[in-house]
Amino acid sequence: MIDRVKQVFRAFQDFIANLTYSILQKTGLDVFYKKYPKRFFTVLSIILVALFLSVTVYGKVFIKKAVIPQREIYNFDLDQDLLPPAEPLFREEYYLSREQKEKWSDEDIQEWFTIPNEYMIEKLHDDNTRLIQGIMEGSP
Repeated sequence: MIDRVKQVFRAFQDFIANLTYSILQKTGLDVFYKKYPKRFFTVLSIILVALFLSVTVYGKVFIKKAVIPQREIYNFDLDQDLLPPAEPLFREEYYLSREQKEKWSDEDIQEWFTIPNEYMIEKLHDDNTRLIQGIMEGSP
């Protein structure tokens, strides 16, 4: 097992070395590397540190931090008016000022009632059958 790990590590080292050498050859920096290896690594280190510092400064200066909004704290009284939550699906005129009627108007029927089709009735039947079977299986 340890030999296998050593082989994988050695293969990774060889891959990085070959990649680095091919990049140096294609960019023409291999001559500088062979002639002045210490200077090459010094210049490379300075470039990497400068790149890291510039990215850090850019991140601190130009990227805005997300502002977390403060939550409002409400003190509720028992005789206070209704304070409904802001919901996109509720219409204010419906839940605050709705008058109850004995019969729906044609506009109410068009807006709020969906006439079931065969698929809906079949789905309801299947759901009810599944629910009843679950109850029957759970009873002694």
